[in-house]
Amino acid sequence: MGHIGTPDTKTVWGQPGKRRRAFWVHILFTSFGDPVWVMNKSGLIHWPTCFNIEGYKLVFNTRQLMNSYLNTFIYVISISAAALGLLITVLGEYALSRKDALWANPLMLVITFTMLFNGGMIPFYMGCLHQRLKIIFTIESEEQK
Repeated sequence: MGHIGTPDTKTVWGQPGKRRRAFWVHILFTSFGDPVWVMNKSGLIHWPTCFNIEGYKLVFNTRQLMNSYLNTFIYVISISAAALGLLITVLGEYALSRKDALWANPLMLVITFTMLFNGGMIPFYMGCLHQRLKIIFTIESEEQK
């Protein structure tokens, strides 16, 4: 595994725990350092000589960061909901596959019977609504494919 920085950093890269700590300390202090000073510095930075939070001000004052966090939150929730639905489906399938399951035949009949028909009026209306409002493939749309 190669070393980060110049050869004089070999003394820091002894044990794996120290490597990780040195890396994160370097990342932390370069983020708080003056950008010009950081660009002119070579090797690991163990302590910033000048404290500067202009980079953080610039990042947190943009609307794009909050939109990114919102998108991440929405995707995590939708992926979690899909995983939960998959888990419930698998558990239900296993329970219904057992010969001695209580109410297995009536439940299978209800599940199979409902699969024979389409969604009906509400999904059709929602599809027309999305097409007319032009919000397909946006964050406001509920059906993102």
